[in-house]
Amino acid sequence: MLMRKLTILLTGLLLALSISTAPAVAQEGAGVQGDGNPAKSAVFAVGIKEYFLGNSPVGVKIDAAPFVASGRTYVPLRYLANALGVEDRYITWDAKSGLITLSQPGHPAIELSIGSKRIKTGGQAGQMDVAPLVRNGRTYLPARWVAEALGYQVEWDRSRNWVVCWPRGESKPDVNRISQSLRGWKWTEVGYKLPDPQGELIDREESRGLMDQAYRTRAGLTMAFYYKLGYIDNRELALYISLPDDPYNPGTLEAFDQAEAILASKFGTRFASEVMSCARQHKSWRDSTPATFFMAPNGQKVRVHGSDSIEIMIYKS
Repeated sequence: MLMRKLTILLTGLLLALSISTAPAVAQEGAGVQGDGNPAKSAVFAVGIKEYFLGNSPVGVKIDAAPFVASGRTYVPLRYLANALGVEDRYITWDAKSGLITLSQPGHPAIELSIGSKRIKTGGQAGQMDVAPLVRNGRTYLPARWVAEALGYQVEWDRSRNWVVCWPRGESKPDVNRISQSLRGWKWTEVGYKLPDPQGELIDREESRGLMDQAYRTRAGLTMAFYYKLGYIDNRELALYISLPDDPYNPGTLEAFDQAEAILASKFGTRFASEVMSCARQHKSWRDSTPATFFMAPNGQKVRVHGSDSIEIMIYKS
């Protein structure tokens, strides 16, 4: 008998965590909550609707991309604050005065205002060269000034078009895995970020039963695009992970990271981590793992099953 596990993520809880004191902030989206602890590093790429923490190639999906204006990189308020360890409850906004306050315990309190270049850090007034602004109903902050005020070093990488932040006094982190994640990936019409079938991450085209739309990455992840064939049996996308000890078709541990990044691109990092925690329990191609079912935040069903490879089947509904 198949063991079934139903995981329901209540979207209402996420809404309860959002800030509701001002329209420009309330529309930021749920994001990933800051936990009050300094990030090992945070990377914000211009024009990319996700940011990266540590050296993980699994990005945090966001609904508004950073941009450059007046020579500075602007990041949506909530996403910047959360990535640098500030919880939502310590982000406040005064709609009348335009005052923004970040007051996470253990961090210097920061005050900024929309349209003003003044910044107050730990009670000390300073002057920025650009001002916070509102664009399309969202509040954006200049990343460098806010990160430095919170105790981070900041570096602009012109070749990669991104900003890297890490705790002051520590060595600059290695973020090469993030660079690899951004290269060779593309967004699909059904909301996933996948390795580009024509890109450098792909090893070869494969056939999976009825599929003539399947590709295998060099890391050992095979993607079957059911949505391109009319959602056969209500299937949208299938991910097959080859195990490292498979003597006939070996994969690598990177294939697990790629699968998690794909899941996170559509369903968020929390759900992706939960599904992949189950998948990672399957250690060998000789193992047989009963099917486990999950319910994504948007109501889509996901099944994890292990035999000579790990199958992650995503259903349309």
